[in-house]
Amino acid sequence: MSKNILASVLVAIGVWGFSGSVSALETITTDTFISDGNTSLDNQDVVVDGAVLTIDGVHTMTTLQVVNGGLVTHSVSYASGLNLSANTVVVDATSQIDVSALGITGIDQTWQAGGSYGGLAGGGSIPVYGDYLAPAELGTGGHCYPASNQYGGGRLKLQVQTLDIQGSIRADGSSPRGGCAGSSGGAIWIDADVISGVGTVSANGQAGYYGSLYGDPGGGGGGRIAIYYASLTGFDPLLQTNVDGGAGAGTGAAGESGTILLKQDSATQKILVTDSLTSADGHATIASLLSG
Repeated sequence: MSKNILASVLVAIGVWGFSGSVSALETITTDTFISDGNTSLDNQDVVVDGAVLTIDGVHTMTTLQVVNGGLVTHSVSYASGLNLSANTVVVDATSQIDVSALGITGIDQTWQAGGSYGGLAGGGSIPVYGDYLAPAELGTGGHCYPASNQYGGGRLKLQVQTLDIQGSIRADGSSPRGGCAGSSGGAIWIDADVISGVGTVSANGQAGYYGSLYGDPGGGGGGRIAIYYASLTGFDPLLQTNVDGGAGAGTGAAGESGTILLKQDSATQKILVTDSLTSADGHATIASLLSG
């Protein structure tokens, strides 16, 4: 059966609903790279089935489904990250949209300093940066000795009508590694009409890791998450989002938590949440109401 015929059948049975036109169905089953400016998947119904789709820059799809262990990500240190618009995005329980460890390297950090972004790193040599209302920067890696690259979290923006998160959406820092300070989380900005699902959204900083020649490095700071929405169906952003800072190694200082901004379209106030490693459950220890 051809792609166009199959797409017509799926529309007819209500998989995507009728919009007056039929988009082509593009099923990706092998690892694929789409550069910024490559429009081959734009305005398509895309299924990432058990493969890795690396896609850079700004793209508009009709729908995106990530299933059967599929992964959507962007390239390492790509400044624009991934900015995706779609009518519907579905991430099944086995799959991820994951831009972890794709930010800025920490090679220029000072001795034992973690990477900062939304939260200040342990021993952080750079201050926090970015806008909690519109997170759009790459996270920063921690310093390593001997020299080795660690990266902060990447950068993701999703503008969708319906977002169903059964798996995970992540922009965490690089995993801990011997002789490295922790890397910061990155940026996740979601603007959706409806968000559903039991999955998680995270931009966590990572722990510092002891090295025999290095001592006790600091942890990475948390990243930034902003979620704008009209309604939620089974998704609780206070329980299903994380921007934790990473622990320090030994006597190294922990990284501070990042920021989570929540704004419902009909609300007159925003909620700014800061997680804490020292709280009993690690969630929502500081919540502030902001006007506007």
